[in-house]
Amino acid sequence: MTWVVNSVRAQALKQRENDINFKLLQISQKLIEMAQYGSNIADGMITDYEASTTPLRFYGSTMNFMRNSAQRASQEADFLTEDLRLKGGFVENMTNGHSTYATTSGTGVGLDPVLVHQNFFKSALQECANREKEKIHIEEKKIEQEKMVLETQLKAITAEYESVSKAVEGDIKNGAIKLAG
Repeated sequence: MTWVVNSVRAQALKQRENDINFKLLQISQKLIEMAQYGSNIADGMITDYEASTTPLRFYGSTMNFMRNSAQRASQEADFLTEDLRLKGGFVENMTNGHSTYATTSGTGVGLDPVLVHQNFFKSALQECANREKEKIHIEEKKIEQEKMVLETQLKAITAEYESVSKAVEGDIKNGAIKLAG
């Protein structure tokens, strides 16, 4: 009769093993999607193609990143460019109705405020991307820890399942009716 109890236990263990394998599959998929999201935001800018290939789970995060990072970077670039202008970083020279700019650093190298603004903008976007990648990295660590716990549980369940299965086989052999003959 113990084979019945062991059979039920083996069935429960097999179900638990399947559940853990499914969770591990979901975790692996999430890690792949996180890597894709991290790749999409790596340079701070998201192209149309990257937005269209963003995993559904991270579509909202991608749109928020696009909106917030561009706005923040633009504000920071505006501030830094204006600050540089106010500190005398640019000297405007009017020649034939065209403005040219030179630095007051004494190098005599001309600077275009638009290019300076673009450089500040790209730098600010990269900082936004780095902050977002750090958040992703922290989340990946948590998921990896969860994955390790599940893998440990899976090993223990698999070992117990094998033990219970052998016990069931032994109980069935021992409890079988033997015909004399």
